[in-house]
Amino acid sequence: MWGAAFQSSSSRHATTRRLRTSIRSEDNNSDTLIRQKPQAGPSLASWEPRPSKAILQPPSQLEVLRYENSPAAAAAGRACEAPLLHPFDDITIGSRWREIQGSNNWEGLLDPMDPAVRGETIRYGEFAQAAYDAFDNSAHSKYCGSCKYSRHNLLQKTKLANRGYEVTHYLHSTATERLQRLYRRPLVVDDERWSKDSNWIGFVAVSTSPREIARLGRRDIVVVWRGTVTGTEWMEHYQNALVPKGLDPHGSDPLKSLASQVRVEDTFVEMYKTKNVNSRYNHTSAQEQVTAAVRELVAKYDHEAEELSITVTGHSQGGALAILCAYDLAASGVNRWCAERKEDGPGEVVPITVYSFASPRVGNNAFRDRVAELGVKVLRVVNVNDLVPYVPGVIFNEKLEFLHPRHFAPGANMWLTLVHDFLDWLPMIYTHVGVDLVVDDRDSPFLKKGPLDRLNVHNLEVYLHLLDGFVARGVPFTPSGRRDKALVNKSSSFLDPRYNIPAFWWQEKNKGLVKTAEGRWVSPERELEDIPRAGKPS
Repeated sequence: MWGAAFQSSSSRHATTRRLRTSIRSEDNNSDTLIRQKPQAGPSLASWEPRPSKAILQPPSQLEVLRYENSPAAAAAGRACEAPLLHPFDDITIGSRWREIQGSNNWEGLLDPMDPAVRGETIRYGEFAQAAYDAFDNSAHSKYCGSCKYSRHNLLQKTKLANRGYEVTHYLHSTATERLQRLYRRPLVVDDERWSKDSNWIGFVAVSTSPREIARLGRRDIVVVWRGTVTGTEWMEHYQNALVPKGLDPHGSDPLKSLASQVRVEDTFVEMYKTKNVNSRYNHTSAQEQVTAAVRELVAKYDHEAEELSITVTGHSQGGALAILCAYDLAASGVNRWCAERKEDGPGEVVPITVYSFASPRVGNNAFRDRVAELGVKVLRVVNVNDLVPYVPGVIFNEKLEFLHPRHFAPGANMWLTLVHDFLDWLPMIYTHVGVDLVVDDRDSPFLKKGPLDRLNVHNLEVYLHLLDGFVARGVPFTPSGRRDKALVNKSSSFLDPRYNIPAFWWQEKNKGLVKTAEGRWVSPERELEDIPRAGKPS
């Protein structure tokens, strides 16, 4: 009997060893990093590791994860685990949703990182990544500058199926001659081009799955802005000019002193507000498109039982447009329920939250203060080694706030007020908006450390990798197991070579070419529903 028991125990240990070896060979963020809770650093009461069953699943299967309903489990009376629809499906937000969306400016939730905040920040970052993945960036395509997929196919084609959202509107942008280099165009100029004036720049979606609505604790409208795909050359277009552009309806009212002082970077406003009457896609501006879309959705769900939120997200230039858009939606009152919804007031304000990644500065001090006054909450994710969040305003920025008279004795007020007013008058004083969530690529043991590898620090997938492993300051980088580290190299070369993941591996087979029956390689025509159409897609 003892021999049988010993043999059974040895078999279990061998199975455990094989399991752990399998984890190491798959190298899903390494066994030690996943299974050992950090021993050093601040209190980590909110730290929760990923359940091991989900860790063992290949990332490609996380979207459609199902657990076996075995007869043995049924005979034992054990309930089968519910299907995991996406990597964050087991994180219940519920009644905490306002707190997670920043109602208290994420106090006590960022260091150490609350698992729900991490999950939601990554989830919205993946929406921003989908805008990159869906963009037709090939200059050899006659549809260059458009979205590769219809709104019905977008989330599925970008590996975000089963997220519980439905894409409802597409956003397009145009520009003046000054900004034409920021827009993608086909190499061959002919009458078959989908548009000669516009680029697809984002989308609007809404949560429609009852399960996801229950998990989130509300119905969520998400606005996603695509960042630039032309490298960092867009930085040269910054004119270091903060200008009033009339986004705020109170901006011209001298009695509304704060609104009248708002200044915003000219390039962002131009991309947001420019329209072209000769364009099928931009006879209305991106501003008018997103305002109409959000207004339509707020009205549609006005009488539903669920509460409602508006979330705006984007990376890099898309992050700047997200902040500008959220400010505009709040200032114009688009985020208000109809008066009939509540009996005790003129209408309820729908909370607006921004998740921005690597966003440059957008406006001046008055813009920052007006965003706060309107109740817009901004979580700004920044990699300390990324240069983009430090522009524009490398010299003249929020660090000059120490000159404000409120920081000095009353006797110095007059002179400091003059200095402060002069700085506010200058057209290049930029200020960051919102709460900073700072990550550092040097903390990740999975990333390369060479000086030339710093060119990858701005990549969105790198940001999401860093968020996935951030626990608290001073605590070792500890991946949650929800994201595959191979995604780092999706559009970069930052992952350490020992993981044997090729750089820039996200691409279409044969770069989109197909072989015909005659043996010729050609660019195929898109499916009918994926061909761009002006207005709201059908």
